Amino acid sequence: MSLVRLGYVSVSLLADGPNEERHIADILLTSRRNNTESNVSGALLATDHGFAQVLEGERDAVEATYGRIARDPTSC
Repeated sequence: MSLVRLGYVSVSLLADGPNEERHIADILLTSRRNNTESNVSGALLATDHGFAQVLEGERDAVEATYGRIARDPTSC
C-alpha cells in the first residue's frame, strides 16, 4: 500500500457568479461522494477567486481522482 498526499491550487471560474455558493455546495457534494467511493480523503478550501485542495489516499486512487479533476472543463 502506497499512501500519498497531493496538494494543488486552481483559479475559480465561479468568482462573483450569480450562483457561486450553490455551485460550490454542488462541488462539495460531488467530491464527498466520489472521494468516498475511491477511498480518498481530503480538504477543499474555497476563496473568492480560487480553490486549494489536498487529496490523500493510495497512489492509484489519488492519481485517478486528480486526473478526473484535471479533465473537468469547469476547472482551471
